Amino acid sequence: VANGFEQSSGSNSQSQTVQNQHGIFNQNAAGSTSGNVAVDGSSGQLSAANTQQQSFQTTHGSGSQNQANSQSANFDKNGNLQLSNSNANTMSIREKDKYKEQANAGSSSVVQNQFGQSSSNAQTNSETFFENGVQGNKNTASSQSLQTNKDGSVSGSHSNTMSNTFTGPGGLTGSSSSSQSSSFNQGANGGFSGATSGASSGAGG
Repeated sequence: VANGFEQSSGSNSQSQTVQNQHGIFNQNAAGSTSGNVAVDGSSGQLSAANTQQQSFQTTHGSGSQNQANSQSANFDKNGNLQLSNSNANTMSIREKDKYKEQANAGSSSVVQNQFGQSSSNAQTNSETFFENGVQGNKNTASSQSLQTNKDGSVSGSHSNTMSNTFTGPGGLTGSSSSSQSSSFNQGANGGFSGATSGASSGAGG
């Protein structure tokens, strides 16, 4: 106990490698936690994080996967609160005549204070691939937010985007994209307003 707070922390890790007639396989993982909380429980900070890595190599090809995420929380005796979470993942697989790579990431948060409460989250995804003479890309993203005020008013928004492209044998190409968004506001007296928009496009040849 230091200055009325209890502090704690911990970490762990592990690693494994296997080699046999099929190939070489590796795995690594690690994690950590920490805390700093008032003895009476009125306030504190907490956090945690972990990672994981996997990879392989065989006569047919190679691949890898990576994952990471973290969380945190902060609170005090006045009712203020902050929560957050994030994650990221990647994957890659390669063979002699094809490959695929993927990545995604996300985050979310919640904040509570004397004005009200807000929350938000976001997500992105991407993929690149080549197979049967076709190379392509896919991407998506989305986000949302919400604000609730102490006076009863509420506002929020949402958005999505998407895009795809590919190139095939003989110069064949194609693409498409789209986006949508919306928002709203609701006043403390019940008044409401909102808006939406969207667009899309496509091409090929």
